[in-house]
Amino acid sequence: MIAASDLKVHTGPGMKYRVKTHNELTKDAKTHDYDKDGCIDYGTRVTVFRFDGDWAKIPSGWVAKRYLKKV
Repeated sequence: MIAASDLKVHTGPGMKYRVKTHNELTKDAKTHDYDKDGCIDYGTRVTVFRFDGDWAKIPSGWVAKRYLKKV
């Protein structure tokens, strides 16, 4: 579950990768991006496929692990 107010989705595991736009998110993620800024909203449950250091791979891309809360 996302514990941040808005979670940016990156194209790769790190800050050097660009942030995705709303149109680049998966269909499901788009429904959890109410203001269409390309960020997934607080409280959204996400599936993590794998971790790479401080980053987590979800269906839409990569997010910072520190903003996720296990439920």
